[in-house]
Amino acid sequence: MKQKSYRLFLIWPAAFVALSFFFYWFGAFSFEQAAWPPFWLSIALALAVSLIGAGSHYLFRRLAPRGYNLLLALFPVCLSVRLLVASAFHPGFTYIMYVLGSILLLWGLAWLLSRLRWRKKRQRYSLTALIGLGLLCFASGCLPDRYDMDNRLLDEMACLSKGRRWDAIIGLCRGREMPDAISRSFLNLALAEKGSLGNRLFYFDQFGVLGLLPTYDRSPQLSLLLGDIHFLIGDLALSESYEMEALTVKGSPQAMQRLAQISLLRHDWALAGKYLFLLQQKGPYKQWALQEKALLRHPEKFAEDPELKGKQFPKRLPDTLLGLESMDSLWQLHLKETPPNRTAYEYLGCSYLLGKKMDLFRKFLRTTMTLPVGKPLPLHFQEAALMAFGSDTKMLDSLGVSLDQRKRYAAYLGRVLRLKSREDLMNLYQTYGNTFWFYYQFKKL
Repeated sequence: MKQKSYRLFLIWPAAFVALSFFFYWFGAFSFEQAAWPPFWLSIALALAVSLIGAGSHYLFRRLAPRGYNLLLALFPVCLSVRLLVASAFHPGFTYIMYVLGSILLLWGLAWLLSRLRWRKKRQRYSLTALIGLGLLCFASGCLPDRYDMDNRLLDEMACLSKGRRWDAIIGLCRGREMPDAISRSFLNLALAEKGSLGNRLFYFDQFGVLGLLPTYDRSPQLSLLLGDIHFLIGDLALSESYEMEALTVKGSPQAMQRLAQISLLRHDWALAGKYLFLLQQKGPYKQWALQEKALLRHPEKFAEDPELKGKQFPKRLPDTLLGLESMDSLWQLHLKETPPNRTAYEYLGCSYLLGKKMDLFRKFLRTTMTLPVGKPLPLHFQEAALMAFGSDTKMLDSLGVSLDQRKRYAAYLGRVLRLKSREDLMNLYQTYGNTFWFYYQFKKL
């Protein structure tokens, strides 16, 4: 006996309403990790899941007995909800294909089985139970979880970093939660390469100073990343040690490229020539090796290379073998170079901001305000200066804090004083979530 279809028009509209409120609540609950979804987005997500559930229910109604077909239809619904919740409204394309592919496979199987004529109900019930159990096992064990997606993100960022595609890394991180310190370090390296670390740092998900320099675990990927960060800042000796570690463990041509550049900067022409000769034998690196070979014994041409321009070994080499010199002391040395190192200046200042070390940042501004590297003051440094010096107009004028930033800070303080509910906090995040002020007051480290 065929089941009536009117149940579809009762169950799934109610599910649509419930899911709309669930997705809206989930967006509010995770506002620090995912952007607050407007209500229309929650409705769209709920509509998609409800349509999947209604379609499954309709296909299974001829296969399973009354009531049981609804239970079977809940499997693809749970898969769809898991897709959206586990990805925090930013699902990966591969994850979407896994889930949608499994749902389509289930629908196709249900349609084929509904075409068959069953002699015994026991066979039909057993087979539908087996399908449901198989889908449950697939959903729990075979689909990629959040850890798999995070690893895929890191691999993608490492590949983009290898190709120096900094804009692509920044675009990949825009509007999404960063899962760990290594992914944040890739992002901040890309921002520094584009010269916008101090201006756009808090436009992205940040959490502590490890987002600038992650804890070293001797893995080849992290060795390459730390080598690139220190090379950009100008810590050439440290960069060389990390790249040598990556070369020793993995035999990475990427590490060999960096070691060749460091040898050129040291004017060690023989060693640089050996690295370039080896790279020349590798097809993908041949063109790059030939270009760098033209720099051998021609240091005057270093200014034409965007990665070597402005790099130099310091006259005083700090003893970092046993960690006798702290990282901020090492970066402060670059401020005494001629001209001062702008990248080291922004990394040092951002490390104080991410660690919420306002006393050190206040001292840092007083020390660097007379240096050419400190002009103009980066956007987030202006925001922190307003918190550090308050109503000291003379000091703010000396630092070059703009009038627009002062007005915006006053408006921010007024909004904070009027906070009464979680909804007020959500609205504050929408307006000021990309400022150091919000990070300092509401981000718990």
